[in-house]
Amino acid sequence: MEYPCVKKEARWLINTQGIRTIVTIKEKPLSQEWLNYNNGTNTSADGTKIDYLYISVHYYGAPSLEELDRVANYISQQIDRARRNLNLLDL
Repeated sequence: MEYPCVKKEARWLINTQGIRTIVTIKEKPLSQEWLNYNNGTNTSADGTKIDYLYISVHYYGAPSLEELDRVANYISQQIDRARRNLNLLDL
């Protein structure tokens, strides 16, 4: 799936596929309603926080190098955080 196009797809990714981080690079961000769970908080059905990064590009243009660097750093931070969480489970 390229990206969720409707609320049902976003919830499917989050609730059944274990997605906890979403990055979009497009003209408009995902609807906040799609990401809001549990009385308006960005958490999945099991209470896990959903992280979201949006980078705006106009008319299907490309993001700048600085924006791509920001995305790469964000993804790296998310991976590092997930590894730390997995290490805590091993204790």
